[in-house]
Amino acid sequence: MSRKAFTLAETLITLAVIGVVAALTIPNLTRKYQAAVLQSQFKKSYSTLQQAVAQAVKENPDLYDEIRQTGNNLVGIDYFKDKLKPYLKVAVDCRSDSCPALNFSSYRNYQNTMSGWGNWGWTGYFVLEDGSSIFFECSGGCAAIPIFVDINGTKKPPNRMGHDLFAFQIDSKNKLVPATLFGSACSASDVFAGFDCTKQALIDPDYFKKLPR
Repeated sequence: MSRKAFTLAETLITLAVIGVVAALTIPNLTRKYQAAVLQSQFKKSYSTLQQAVAQAVKENPDLYDEIRQTGNNLVGIDYFKDKLKPYLKVAVDCRSDSCPALNFSSYRNYQNTMSGWGNWGWTGYFVLEDGSSIFFECSGGCAAIPIFVDINGTKKPPNRMGHDLFAFQIDSKNKLVPATLFGSACSASDVFAGFDCTKQALIDPDYFKKLPR
C-alpha cells in the first residue's frame, strides 16, 4: 500500500511562497491599520475640541473679541486656555514654566522632507486624558487664534504635519474651523506643508489612506 506525502523540496517551495505573500501583504495591512487608527483619533480630537469650544462660547459669547482685545499674544493665549480648560479632560496643563518647552522643530512636514517651523508651540499646551496634546497660538496681537492638535500625543510617531498634527482656528463668529494659515497644499514640499490639511482630512474619507510615507 503506497502513501503519498510532500517532499522536502515541495515543502520548502510552499513556505517560500507563503513568505513572499506575507512580505507583500503585511506592510499594506499595517498601513491600512495605521490609517484607520489615525482617522479615528482625528475624528475624536475634532469632536472633543468642537464641543469644548462650543461650551466655552456659550459661557463667553464674545470670546473671539475678548481674546483679541487682550492685545498681547501670551495674555491672549492664557485667557483662551483658561476659558477652554473646564470643558476638556486635561491630564496635564503644560504652561511654559512647568513643562518642557515644545516647538514644531521636532515635527516633520507632510512629505517628510524637512522639519517644521520652531517658532510656534512653545507657549504651553494641554495633555488630555486620551493622550492627545493641544497647543495654543496667538499671532499679530491675536488677530489669528490657531489651535494645533497632536491627535496621538507628542511622544508617539509619526509626528508629522497633516498626519497626526492638525491646525484649527477660531473665526470671528466664534466657530471652530480648519485653519488656513499659509494656504499651502497638502502635497507641497515646503516647511509649512501639512499645516493646512485639516479641511481635507475632514471632507475626504480616504484622506488618511493616501498619506505619503
